Amino acid sequence: MGMGGQAQGGSRPRGALLRRFVHIAGALTLVYYLIPVELPFFGLRRWVLLIAFFAIVASIEYLRLRRRTLLYGLRPHEKNSVASFVWFAAGATLVMWCFPHDVASVAIIGMALVDPLMGELRARRSPGPVKIGLPLASYALIGLIVFDLSGHWTLLQTGVLALGGALVAIPSEWYKVPYVDDDFLMMAVPAIVMAWLSLAF
Repeated sequence: MGMGGQAQGGSRPRGALLRRFVHIAGALTLVYYLIPVELPFFGLRRWVLLIAFFAIVASIEYLRLRRRTLLYGLRPHEKNSVASFVWFAAGATLVMWCFPHDVASVAIIGMALVDPLMGELRARRSPGPVKIGLPLASYALIGLIVFDLSGHWTLLQTGVLALGGALVAIPSEWYKVPYVDDDFLMMAVPAIVMAWLSLAF
């Protein structure tokens, strides 16, 4: 379960606020697109930084798992399993590496903002229509804004892409897949679907 997970017994989990903050701050990974494709003074391309980012995160996690350390903000079950922040790094690296800027941006911002929203709604025991409708509308709105700002799509195409991403992103957080965290799925699955839909236009 991603960083937006529900507290056990309806209480606030240890470090829940920190997890929410870190989740939202994950959208800042899109600063990557502000970096020149050709890095000045180094003779390297931008993608090297993307790989270095994931390599650093993975190395930190390797050392943490070897020491069986539970960092503040992580949940008890993550002591001996790959932490959600690593899955986030993997998902962000994948979508920024493999998908167009607008698709990757929707996938990352959508996960960073909507996943913790879903966690909060569960923690507050919100009614079913709210737990489904609000995240769905929020994700679709993020998609509408990002795709519209990209300037590549008509209004109809923007709506189809945004709604398509939202309709698969929300279930990607609900349904748990063994050994794969929803922080990864909530980026990878919508990105694949939105990229596939874009091929139809």
